[in-house]
Amino acid sequence: MGKFVLSIFGIFVTVALLFLLWLSQTPTISPKDVELKITMDNIPGSGLSEENQVPRQKLTILLDNKSSNPLIDMSKGYFYTVYVYHPLNYRYIFIEKSHLLSPKELVMGGDSRTERQAIKDLKKIIPQLNDHFFSIGTPGFYYMGKEIPIIIDYYFSKDQQIEDEQNFYVIFSFYQKKFGKNLSWSKIYTVEPSE
Repeated sequence: MGKFVLSIFGIFVTVALLFLLWLSQTPTISPKDVELKITMDNIPGSGLSEENQVPRQKLTILLDNKSSNPLIDMSKGYFYTVYVYHPLNYRYIFIEKSHLLSPKELVMGGDSRTERQAIKDLKKIIPQLNDHFFSIGTPGFYYMGKEIPIIIDYYFSKDQQIEDEQNFYVIFSFYQKKFGKNLSWSKIYTVEPSE
């Protein structure tokens, strides 16, 4: 009887320790490891007469890593996407990247897991946000190369007929699961449009 009680107690202690270890897991990359520097600039319109030029803006994102770990490691099951939310009166035109970044290193698009996290956190600021905004709108990106920091430029044109007082938002959305525990997070940067 005593051995049986000791066995049960031993199992209970082991399960409790495993549960505590599971609870104490932390993401490989934390919000403080990521640095985004963002600027917004007016740029001249092109191909139009001066009086008919469409206002254009360039959103520049500098992505840096302050961690000793890479920002993305698919073999270890963690990755991220950087998304850009723009107001309704701005239309995404194109993205410009450094010629030093190969298509294999810089991937345009997104992932449903990082998108869900970004939408969930951005809805705290914009409750009416469409659940599929990033799937149908401006493409996100992630970088798999080793040379960092990198710079990406997003270009937008402004529709003068639509009024929208929203800011731009840049979202770094990180995904990781360890032993079934979701360690995902996102970090949101507010960017005011240039006047």
